[in-house]
This record gives sequence, C-alpha cells and structure tokens, in this order.
Amino acid sequence: MDRWLLTRSAPAPCSSSPTEFFDALPIRQFVRGAEGWHERMVGPVDGKRAFGLSPTPIPQSAMPDATANAEPSAVFEVGLAAGEVTARLARTISARGGVLLAIDYGYGTTQTGETLQGVRRHAYDDVLASPGETDLSAHVDFEAIGNVAAKAGLAVHPLLGRGQFLTRPGINDRAKALSAANPGSAADIAGAKARLVASDQMGELFKAFCAASPGLMPPGFTQ
Repeated sequence: MDRWLLTRSAPAPCSSSPTEFFDALPIRQFVRGAEGWHERMVGPVDGKRAFGLSPTPIPQSAMPDATANAEPSAVFEVGLAAGEVTARLARTISARGGVLLAIDYGYGTTQTGETLQGVRRHAYDDVLASPGETDLSAHVDFEAIGNVAAKAGLAVHPLLGRGQFLTRPGINDRAKALSAANPGSAADIAGAKARLVASDQMGELFKAFCAASPGLMPPGFTQ
C-alpha cells in the first residue's frame, strides 16, 4: 500500500473564499490501534482503491503529546508539507522583513480528529473515487505552522476568526459605504458581508493566521 497523500484542495461547497492554500498541501494520517499508532495507507481491495493500515505500529512515545489521551481508532493528521512551506516562507520573511498571512479553515491547537474531505462539482465526494477530478482538503494545524514560524524568528500573533480579523480594520464601515453608494445592492452587500464574518457562516470556521517580523503591527491583529 502507498502512503495517503492529500494532493489537491477546494473550499467547502458553501464557501466563496479564494484564500485557502495550506489545506491543499499533502498530509499523512495515523490511526490509533491496540498496540500503538498505524499509518493509514491506500491500496487495492477487490479492484477498488481502499484505505488500510500499515502493519508496523508506532509507539505512543514517538507521537506528539496531543495524541496521548486519544481513544482507540482516533485519527491524527500530520501536515509535513505545510511545515516545510512555512519554514521556507518564514526564513525569507525573517531575512527581508514582512508578514505571513494565511486565511484558511483549521484549528488553533494540535489535536486528533479526521478532517479529510473531497469536493467534486460543488458537492462532497468520496476522496478515493476520482483521483485528479475530486478536490481534496484537510483542516490546517495552525499551532504546528506557528511553531515553525516562531523557530525562524517571526512573531506569531494570536489566531483570529476571520470575522474578527475583518471587523477590526473596518469591514462594517466599508459595507455601509458601499450600500450608501449602491442602495439597490444593499441587501446583496449585507449578505456578502454576513457570509464572511458571521459566526454561523464562515466567520469562525475560517481562521486568520499571522506571523510577522518582530515589531510589525499588522492591521487586524491589533486593536
């Protein structure tokens, strides 16, 4: 069997955001068994692609602390490629100055849980059914990429929900100005803003991550 690699991604079917990047990068998955953790792999079963587990167990001592209390069959996802990309970006920013801003869906603390999904033709799809035709994604471990950025010398700002990130610099004022200038489109503008910032839409699902040169105060990450 081959290692499972996440190769492409797309937003969830309800999303209109073009900003995702890190969720597109390859991941590896590990499943907790009775004797330790086993890497999830893909191979043929009755002529079809199917998930399976490596027979070689990985002891708990070799796994991150976040997996210590995981239940049997728990899944842990590792984004090694995301860490490598972050390291390259962070080194460049550390040398030249600047900001790394990422807006994507994910979680702020490293944790277990399976987030892999496939999207095809604006609907959820089996991740193994149509390689190259189904967009694949997984949630981003922002704590992990933050640790990488910090090691390169960047200052990692507290993770924000996208709604909070956009509200601080003035999305409400911007929406009011657009509505005043285009009264016939006021309802559409209000709906578009709600999709971006409302907690029951995409305002909390999507997170805003920022790692910057020390001393820089990026808009949105400061009051």
